[in-house]
Amino acid sequence: GKSKGTNMSRDGFPIDLVLVRHGESEGNLAQQLSKQGDDSLWTDDFQRRHTSRYRLTELGVEQAESAGAWIKSNIGQSFDRYYCSEYVRAMETASILNFENAQWLLEFFLREQDRGVLGSTSHMKREKNYKQLMEKKKYDAFYWTPPGGESVATACLRVEKFLTTLRSSCSGFRVLVVCHGNIMVGFRVRLERMSQVLYEDWQKGKSPKQKFHNCQILHYSRRNPETGRVGTSINWVRSICPWDTNLSSNEWRSINRPVFNNSDLYDMVSRVKPIVTHKKFRKIMKAKKRAQRDGHDSREAKRPRKEKDHHGHSGKRTQCERFQDTDGQDAHPPDPNLAKPEGEQAGGHYSPPQVRSRPLVDSDSDFLYSDDDDDDDDEVSPATTTTEVDTTEGEAVDEDNILFDLGEEGKRAVKTLRRQAVERKRSLRSVTPLPTPEDVS
Repeated sequence: GKSKGTNMSRDGFPIDLVLVRHGESEGNLAQQLSKQGDDSLWTDDFQRRHTSRYRLTELGVEQAESAGAWIKSNIGQSFDRYYCSEYVRAMETASILNFENAQWLLEFFLREQDRGVLGSTSHMKREKNYKQLMEKKKYDAFYWTPPGGESVATACLRVEKFLTTLRSSCSGFRVLVVCHGNIMVGFRVRLERMSQVLYEDWQKGKSPKQKFHNCQILHYSRRNPETGRVGTSINWVRSICPWDTNLSSNEWRSINRPVFNNSDLYDMVSRVKPIVTHKKFRKIMKAKKRAQRDGHDSREAKRPRKEKDHHGHSGKRTQCERFQDTDGQDAHPPDPNLAKPEGEQAGGHYSPPQVRSRPLVDSDSDFLYSDDDDDDDDEVSPATTTTEVDTTEGEAVDEDNILFDLGEEGKRAVKTLRRQAVERKRSLRSVTPLPTPEDVS
């Protein structure tokens, strides 16, 4: 991307902002041994200790003494404002810098990045118990967030809040800050407007000069180191490792805050290959539809077919089929050419009318059905007790149309019942009556 060397409008910043990382701590040394496959320093007592309570090692104390001496020799003997993280290792480093008459302000915004479940956990255990989690960090270290912790991006927000404090209360001051490695990363990201792509490139660098070592010093300034002129914003920076200057660049460099045109943005975007596309989506949807169709055909093939009866019918029986003679055969097999009732023709569900005890009448006569013999005794007088179509209260009953309402099948079934009733009556008449008491006497 293109860069601008002109001043970025940041009125109110301190003239000199000096950041110092704490010296080597117990945690640094224990992790160093763990990376070599040895967790012997991770005792139960040490694992129970929160990372905020790590002390400096003997080497850490020496590093802090070297940092204090270098700052006094190359920057100044005193500062206008002193800030320090609340973590023990940072406070111990600040005290060892040994600035006379220093009044330190503890600032919890300067605490180290919260590593959540990975805090107080050795490198070996992280690789063993959180292997998949650690793999994800390699792909997106800037936004990657450990469970229960915070990402580098989130830690940068805390740095931004602290910078707001500096702009409002330390304009034109010389400020000394003791903090942590990832907080110093946050200062770089915010003060130099470092994008996530530039951050990733920086972190992938193998040179030790790109790292923040213990007691590393990062010196930001509004003062041009060549002319001594003080600008309105912080435009210069240098990085020093005081106890071994071979591990740092040590030279001033101007801060070039990048801006990007359309092509620059697209070049950065092109570094990320698309994974989910409409082409893949359509392919998956076609496969799903094909699977659903195949599954439907398979279910239809497995479904048992209903067997037809001797009339060639399957499923529910018709009204006429439910009227059977004594031999179990249909009294009148249904005529397939018969017209359906009016309600069923209209597409509705046909329900036979409810009946109750009233005269059953033939459509052609007022008399019940009788055989064609000439025996007067076999004739049945006008009907007095049989069945009638149930109607609502107050509705006149059209007896001539009752059988018609039942349909042709219903009329044949009723006539069959009548004939069977007449036959039963005849059989009863043929039985010899029992003698009465008068006959016996």
